[in-house]
Amino acid sequence: MFHGNAGTVAQRAHYYRLFRAEGWGFHAMSYRGFSGNPGAPSEMANVADALLAYDSLRAKGIAADDIVLFGESLGSGVAIQVAALRPAVGVILDSPYSSIADVASAIYWYLPVRFVLLDQYHSTRHIQHVRAPLLVLHGEADRLIPVGFARQLAEAAPGPSEIRVYPGVGHVRPVFHGAMEDIKAWVSALPRSRTVVPPASAQPEAAPPVQGG
Repeated sequence: MFHGNAGTVAQRAHYYRLFRAEGWGFHAMSYRGFSGNPGAPSEMANVADALLAYDSLRAKGIAADDIVLFGESLGSGVAIQVAALRPAVGVILDSPYSSIADVASAIYWYLPVRFVLLDQYHSTRHIQHVRAPLLVLHGEADRLIPVGFARQLAEAAPGPSEIRVYPGVGHVRPVFHGAMEDIKAWVSALPRSRTVVPPASAQPEAAPPVQGG
């Protein structure tokens, strides 16, 4: 699980309780500069650390068939890049975006944010290399990342994708409004007999480190 820009790993305990109630294990990674970790976060650093986290699970003998990548808000961009480079049985995204640049440009339409934003998380670009099944969860009343950006992302996915939109629900709030039932049903239907391996052409996108999330 790759959390969003605000808060800490501990503040996602509501997810962990739900996962454990289903008998699922989980690995929650914290970014540099979060939860007491040294260093500063950046897109390049976050994705590199996420790949190390994934590889540590595989090194412990956990099969790719047993790994679902889960990204929340900012972490959705991290999850997509991991899915583009590592096999997984599925990908779940809570309140995702097409790119940080798209969201920032919509908010700060009067500024040239695309030219000055270093960490742009181009999720619609990276998702072209993701073949694993995709589940998108998004609140219709999300004011931070409007649902239209999530729809763009789901439509750009080359593999099987589903989107669940929750009326009247805000940012990263779907889990409190029935999303867990959708997650359970979706996970139970995953093709566990094989994983979907990313194409060999997928390459990580390097970005210069920058302070801030």
